[in-house]
Amino acid sequence: MMGAGFVTFVMAEELPAMPSTGDVGAGFMPEIVGAAQILLALVYLANVLRGRDRASGLFSVRSLLLFLIFIGVAVATPWLGLPVAAGLGAFAGVVYAEGGKRWALAALTGFAFWALTQIGFGWLLDVPLP
Repeated sequence: MMGAGFVTFVMAEELPAMPSTGDVGAGFMPEIVGAAQILLALVYLANVLRGRDRASGLFSVRSLLLFLIFIGVAVATPWLGLPVAAGLGAFAGVVYAEGGKRWALAALTGFAFWALTQIGFGWLLDVPLP
Protein backbone atom coordinates (compact mmCIF):
# COMPACT_ATOMS: atom_id res chain seq x y z
CA MET A 1 0.00 0.00 0.00
CA MET A 2 2.84 2.36 0.81
CA GLY A 3 4.49 1.61 -2.53
CA ALA A 4 1.26 2.39 -4.39
CA GLY A 5 1.03 5.66 -2.47
CA PHE A 6 4.56 6.65 -3.43
CA VAL A 7 3.95 5.76 -7.08
CA THR A 8 0.69 7.75 -7.10
CA PHE A 9 2.33 10.75 -5.47
CA VAL A 10 5.38 10.75 -7.78
CA MET A 11 3.25 10.33 -10.91
CA ALA A 12 0.98 13.18 -9.76
CA GLU A 13 4.03 15.42 -9.37
CA GLU A 14 4.85 14.76 -13.04
CA LEU A 15 1.50 16.10 -14.30
CA PRO A 16 1.78 19.50 -15.99
CA ALA A 17 0.95 22.60 -13.95
CA MET A 18 -2.09 24.65 -14.95
CA PRO A 19 -1.32 28.19 -16.13
CA SER A 20 -4.50 29.80 -14.78
CA THR A 21 -4.52 31.72 -11.51
CA GLY A 22 -6.17 29.98 -8.58
CA ASP A 23 -6.25 26.57 -10.28
CA VAL A 24 -4.63 23.88 -8.16
CA GLY A 25 -3.69 21.82 -11.22
CA ALA A 26 -4.37 18.35 -12.46
CA GLY A 27 -2.04 16.68 -9.97
CA PHE A 28 -3.58 18.09 -6.80
CA MET A 29 -6.15 15.36 -6.11
CA PRO A 30 -3.81 12.46 -7.01
CA GLU A 31 -1.21 13.98 -4.67
CA ILE A 32 -3.77 13.97 -1.85
CA VAL A 33 -4.69 10.35 -2.61
CA GLY A 34 -1.03 9.31 -2.68
CA ALA A 35 -0.29 11.09 0.58
CA ALA A 36 -3.35 9.49 2.21
CA GLN A 37 -2.23 6.04 1.04
CA ILE A 38 1.21 6.59 2.52
CA LEU A 39 -0.25 7.85 5.80
CA LEU A 40 -2.67 4.91 6.09
CA ALA A 41 0.12 2.46 5.32
CA LEU A 42 2.22 3.99 8.10
CA VAL A 43 -0.69 3.74 10.55
CA TYR A 44 -1.26 0.11 9.59
CA LEU A 45 2.46 -0.64 9.90
CA ALA A 46 2.54 0.93 13.37
CA ASN A 47 -0.44 -1.20 14.44
CA VAL A 48 1.22 -4.36 13.14
CA LEU A 49 4.50 -3.57 14.89
CA ARG A 50 2.69 -2.86 18.18
CA GLY A 51 0.74 -6.13 17.90
CA ARG A 52 -2.65 -4.47 17.48
CA ASP A 53 -3.40 -5.90 14.06
CA ARG A 54 -6.82 -7.58 14.08
CA ALA A 55 -6.48 -9.25 10.68
CA SER A 56 -7.25 -12.95 10.78
CA GLY A 57 -5.01 -13.96 7.91
CA LEU A 58 -3.72 -12.81 4.58
CA PHE A 59 -6.83 -13.72 2.60
CA SER A 60 -10.42 -12.61 3.01
CA VAL A 61 -13.23 -13.88 0.78
CA ARG A 62 -15.25 -10.74 1.56
CA SER A 63 -12.40 -8.49 0.42
CA LEU A 64 -11.90 -10.57 -2.72
CA LEU A 65 -15.56 -10.29 -3.69
CA LEU A 66 -15.62 -6.53 -3.11
CA PHE A 67 -12.42 -6.25 -5.16
CA LEU A 68 -14.07 -8.23 -7.97
CA ILE A 69 -17.04 -5.84 -7.90
CA PHE A 70 -14.58 -2.94 -8.22
CA ILE A 71 -12.80 -4.64 -11.14
CA GLY A 72 -16.20 -5.33 -12.74
CA VAL A 73 -17.01 -1.62 -12.62
CA ALA A 74 -13.67 -0.79 -14.23
CA VAL A 75 -14.19 -3.38 -16.98
CA ALA A 76 -17.82 -2.38 -17.64
CA THR A 77 -17.15 1.38 -17.77
CA PRO A 78 -16.03 1.55 -21.44
CA TRP A 79 -19.20 -0.24 -22.60
CA LEU A 80 -21.83 1.04 -20.18
CA GLY A 81 -20.40 4.43 -19.32
CA LEU A 82 -19.14 5.57 -15.93
CA PRO A 83 -22.49 6.62 -14.41
CA VAL A 84 -24.21 3.31 -15.21
CA ALA A 85 -21.20 1.18 -14.24
CA ALA A 86 -20.77 3.08 -10.95
CA GLY A 87 -24.47 2.68 -10.18
CA LEU A 88 -24.40 -1.05 -10.88
CA GLY A 89 -21.23 -1.45 -8.83
CA ALA A 90 -22.77 0.37 -5.88
CA PHE A 91 -25.90 -1.76 -6.23
CA ALA A 92 -23.86 -4.98 -6.25
CA GLY A 93 -21.76 -3.84 -3.29
CA VAL A 94 -24.82 -3.05 -1.16
CA VAL A 95 -26.55 -6.31 -2.12
CA TYR A 96 -23.44 -8.22 -1.07
CA ALA A 97 -22.89 -6.19 2.11
CA GLU A 98 -26.51 -6.59 3.20
CA GLY A 99 -26.59 -10.30 2.40
CA GLY A 100 -29.20 -9.87 -0.32
CA LYS A 101 -31.86 -8.75 2.15
CA ARG A 102 -32.31 -5.05 1.35
CA TRP A 103 -32.83 -4.79 -2.41
CA ALA A 104 -34.63 -1.45 -2.17
CA LEU A 105 -31.68 0.12 -0.34
CA ALA A 106 -29.31 -1.35 -2.92
CA ALA A 107 -31.39 0.05 -5.79
CA LEU A 108 -31.58 3.46 -4.14
CA THR A 109 -27.81 3.46 -3.57
CA GLY A 110 -27.16 2.45 -7.17
CA PHE A 111 -29.47 5.19 -8.43
CA ALA A 112 -27.77 7.74 -6.15
CA PHE A 113 -24.34 6.77 -7.49
CA TRP A 114 -25.59 7.07 -11.06
CA ALA A 115 -27.18 10.46 -10.34
CA LEU A 116 -24.16 11.85 -8.49
CA THR A 117 -21.81 10.75 -11.24
CA GLN A 118 -24.01 11.94 -14.11
CA ILE A 119 -25.17 15.22 -12.58
CA GLY A 120 -22.02 16.11 -10.67
CA PHE A 121 -19.38 15.23 -13.22
CA GLY A 122 -21.29 15.08 -16.50
CA TRP A 123 -23.54 18.12 -16.21
CA LEU A 124 -22.26 20.45 -13.49
CA LEU A 125 -18.51 20.04 -14.03
CA ASP A 126 -18.92 19.24 -17.74
CA VAL A 127 -16.35 16.44 -17.51
CA PRO A 128 -16.48 14.09 -20.51
CA LEU A 129 -17.48 10.70 -19.09
CA PRO A 130 -16.62 7.36 -20.68
